[in-house]
Amino acid sequence: MPNQLALFCFLFAAVCLLVVFLDCRLNAVFTHLSIQKTRIQIDGSERRENEAKPTECFSTLQTLNISVRSILIDPDALLELSKNCHQELSGKLKLAIDERDFEKFGVSWKIEENIEIWLYRDNPKKDYWQFFDPAKENRSHILPRFLLYSFGNVFLPADIPRFLHLWERSRKVECKNYSFSREARDQRRYIPLGSIVDIARFRDSLYQFGIWGFLNGGTLLGWYRECSIISHTLDIDFAVKVDEFKDDFLQFLKTNPPYLRLKKKIGLKNDSMELNVKTKEYGTSIDLFLMYDDGESSWVAGTDRMTLNKFKYTYPRITDFCSADLLDHAFLIPCEVEKLLEAEYGTNWRMDHPTRLFSWHSSHKNVKRVGRWPSKIRAQVYQVFTDAPITRKSKYPKDLKEQKNRTDWLSLNAI
Repeated sequence: MPNQLALFCFLFAAVCLLVVFLDCRLNAVFTHLSIQKTRIQIDGSERRENEAKPTECFSTLQTLNISVRSILIDPDALLELSKNCHQELSGKLKLAIDERDFEKFGVSWKIEENIEIWLYRDNPKKDYWQFFDPAKENRSHILPRFLLYSFGNVFLPADIPRFLHLWERSRKVECKNYSFSREARDQRRYIPLGSIVDIARFRDSLYQFGIWGFLNGGTLLGWYRECSIISHTLDIDFAVKVDEFKDDFLQFLKTNPPYLRLKKKIGLKNDSMELNVKTKEYGTSIDLFLMYDDGESSWVAGTDRMTLNKFKYTYPRITDFCSADLLDHAFLIPCEVEKLLEAEYGTNWRMDHPTRLFSWHSSHKNVKRVGRWPSKIRAQVYQVFTDAPITRKSKYPKDLKEQKNRTDWLSLNAI
């Protein structure tokens, strides 16, 4: 009997402890749910509604007399609101509405005199919104889709600083889409077109750190000349101004994020730095060059692994940035594309030059050898990372028109 009583007491105490534990867990869950941010679909993108958001903040937006959903894209107004959310807005505000609403309602509902109407186009096949003045549709701006807060019928970018940085660089430049013939062996594609999703994810990683990376080198050439990735190219090229690069991004890469693998770090931040990563989905090699300004020129660099020779690629100084559609994804580019391509590839940049016949340290028109790293700092200026094997998809998406045996192209694309 005493043993049974002891067992009963033990079981009763265990049940009580379990009830208390479950009650705490449920309270924690409900508390989390009560304050979490919910996502609401709007025209194929998302807006973020924060339940804890003070209702009095941005109250000036709720007074705007507009009867259709619109996005505040006015840089001056957004800058003021980012400094003080209670700021009373003055002057003419730039609001963008869906072009379908504009076609439906016309100009009959045109609201207040202090509002300038722009339109935005939401194509679900693209990863960006396109904004344009209805009177100047041939001059548009494109930005990767972004989260929005809502205030009545007015929507506001959730990350105002990021929006402002991208808007400043968002004027769309069109590619040329030249056609020309290639030998059969040069038509074989080493970078699958489906990897554009991985490349855009790398772009987004840069943006999250406030690094405004732009297309460079052969990737810029392929976009402008062919509106695509050059079939025989082996890697993707990005560049970023050195003063915009954040050391935190390098530390992030060293944590082995789930979709990127850091392969190389070359050079020093103040001299000839380059990062190489591979995407884990498609194994696409991406180079990120730090770009330096020197008087009237800008330059990036390369280093030979065996000799530690340094090479410098010089361009006319790059100051203005625009945006481009590469395979339905928005990327930053230098605005004066042809001037840069002519500096790097000469006046015949419109012609194809097979990668197999192209030397990275001698074929460019703007390259020259500028010295050699001391052997004693080799480990510092040429770091190779080999930890954590990468995983890849077993096959390409079915909708790709150009497919290639994966084993073949991976061996050719090896670092």
